[in-house]
Amino acid sequence: MTREEEVAISCSDGFPRRPGYVVDRVGEPALSPQIAHLVRARWVIVFILFIYALYAGIFYTLSRFGFFLTEQQTSFLFLTMCAVVVYNLAYQNGSVLARFRYADHLQVFLDLLLVTVLIHFTGGAVSWVWTLYLVVTMEAVYLLKSPRELFLAWGAGSLLYGSLLACERAA
Repeated sequence: MTREEEVAISCSDGFPRRPGYVVDRVGEPALSPQIAHLVRARWVIVFILFIYALYAGIFYTLSRFGFFLTEQQTSFLFLTMCAVVVYNLAYQNGSVLARFRYADHLQVFLDLLLVTVLIHFTGGAVSWVWTLYLVVTMEAVYLLKSPRELFLAWGAGSLLYGSLLACERAA
């Protein structure tokens, strides 16, 4: 075990450390380059989704169809996006969440939930956002270390998407 790994594992706050966690020269927490890259990529995706939502909202408001989401649906979608921003900030700044051993698993699960919510509000079975499941799966390849964890993340995404389609068909 290298010196960085020993320092990362034996920090004073008692939290078990995840494998990709590193400590810089002055003992402050720092994200590994791969994790930092994923955080930046998520900011780009959130920005693109924000621009798309703004464009779609304006387009539907001005069209003859009108804006079709209820106030509760719009609020839920907005709160979901706010949650992504909050947990991305928490992950980026090296907080306790970023140092927790299962932070990567939580991150993948929350991303899968976000993608499921976005698919529901962008048309369900006919939504083009389903491709974001592939982005989350690629993210899981970087974050999760064992093939079993990766398979479970892929299975969770498949179950969420299948459940969403089944619920929408039943409704």
